[in-house]
Amino acid sequence: MAGGSPAANGEMNLELAERRCKRWQEDAPFNKGDFFAQRLAQAAISAEELKQMLAGIEALAQEFPQAPFDRNTIDALLFARLPGRLLRMISRTLVLEMNVARVQGQLAGETPEARFENFVERLRDLEIALAILQEYPVLARQLVVTIDNWVAVGLEFLRHLCEDWPAIRATFSVDAPAVLKALKGDVGDSHRGGRAVIIAEFDSGFKIVYKPRSMAVEGHFQELLLRATSYYGILIKAKASNADCVCKMTRIKRILTDFLSV
Repeated sequence: MAGGSPAANGEMNLELAERRCKRWQEDAPFNKGDFFAQRLAQAAISAEELKQMLAGIEALAQEFPQAPFDRNTIDALLFARLPGRLLRMISRTLVLEMNVARVQGQLAGETPEARFENFVERLRDLEIALAILQEYPVLARQLVVTIDNWVAVGLEFLRHLCEDWPAIRATFSVDAPAVLKALKGDVGDSHRGGRAVIIAEFDSGFKIVYKPRSMAVEGHFQELLLRATSYYGILIKAKASNADCVCKMTRIKRILTDFLSV
């Protein structure tokens, strides 16, 4: 593939992203009224943020022709993790606002379930949703930061996957081609701008765990264990019971202490 300047490539990818968004808006149901804008508002993401993600995906697909993902579906896989994260951030505020709307007689419905549905429907009104965000500016800012981080972290994950894919295939004997079909995110604690462990599953059934940090420490520790076990002529195995694991870890600590002091 012939390469151009970074600026030219960036503009081209943005144009591709804009054309893709336009195609979506021309297809049902997004071709009806402001349905597309409402859908973006429900996802708490702007059109520009969506285009930024799509442009990044296009750039990776061009840089890595054998990338193990489908550019037409990967945005949905990445997006699937975002609503739950945003909902956890705003749920308490929405519960409070729903109670305020109930007390002020703004909700229609004879039952709690009906009033809840009416409150959710009211949130589809951009003016009402914007009024709530304006009342909680710190929360609004945190939502924006979370979405920006989601875009950056999602593209970072894809880049690491593309860069490491040849080594992954060689190490685990993965048959090509393989296409990413599911992502299970937030397996561990979130840190450093929303980064967390991700379990990636491919259409072949192959799964791999992605840790968003260097594994050098774990690698060196395993090397140390191998050297220690080789030095003492024993094989350290973890047992099933918790008590046995505690005893075994105590023994490992003593062995490593003796080994390092030699």
